[in-house]
Amino acid sequence: MSEWDGKSKGTPLGYKIIIFIIKHIHIRVAYFFVWFIALYYYLTVNKQYIYFFYHTLLHFKPLKAHISVYRNYLVFGKSMIDKIAIISGNENSFTFDFEGENHLHDMANTGKGGIIIGAHAGNWEIAGHLLKRINKPVHVVMYDGERSNIKELIEEVTGGTSFNLILIKDDDLSHIYFISDALRNGDLIAMHGDRYRDDSKTTECDFFGMKADFPLGPFFLASQFDVPFCFVSTMKESNTHYHFHSTEPLKIEKEDKELVAQHVHLMAKYYATNLEKTVRKYPYQWFNYYNFWKTK
Repeated sequence: MSEWDGKSKGTPLGYKIIIFIIKHIHIRVAYFFVWFIALYYYLTVNKQYIYFFYHTLLHFKPLKAHISVYRNYLVFGKSMIDKIAIISGNENSFTFDFEGENHLHDMANTGKGGIIIGAHAGNWEIAGHLLKRINKPVHVVMYDGERSNIKELIEEVTGGTSFNLILIKDDDLSHIYFISDALRNGDLIAMHGDRYRDDSKTTECDFFGMKADFPLGPFFLASQFDVPFCFVSTMKESNTHYHFHSTEPLKIEKEDKELVAQHVHLMAKYYATNLEKTVRKYPYQWFNYYNFWKTK
């Protein structure tokens, strides 16, 4: 996936300004500035792929598609503010619906471990923060793509995160051993199912009427360690309200290798179908800005 390098956008100064406003003024003031930040990004960054999503795949007319791109940037900015606000201790400023949370508790209570699969839709960071409600250690697997100065700044101001991080680094397979240890201890692993690097195994799935590649890694892990998995999302429904949703746990039963491989591919396709359903309901919260469908 040469279009995506695993790095999040933003500058240390921008984070400092937002954090100062949240902590010393009010989160609504931060929201006000995001209107202008979103406009800046709309005018300056390459928006062809997110425009393609709205115009070609969702069939929005050109004007509505351009407005949708701006709304997408706006919601993304607000989600970043919410992440900083909640992790820094302002969780009481928000309300949440927890749909299907019992599935996560059931999976954790088995003591055999499990995998929680999310996506770059909605607010994954808040989903990870809310997983502290689960009475079991949660290890979040992510690419070590955050610029170190930004990551250190957030940890310094917010006090870090409430979960354990397992970082995937270039030319380093140490994350496999950390994941293995966590699952063997009966802990939960949380990871994305909609991004991958060039050396990852993928499968082609129908996604919004076109073909797109999805990683097989999460499902191979579930089959290899014989643990259940579920899909989660945390979608922003208003400035102060989020909807957390988890599906029922699924499991790939160990059979002969050929059948397991088939089931791994089928589960990836089911994940893509589930993700499409979520994104259609919240079309302005799809935050993949590269050539996801590999269009020309």
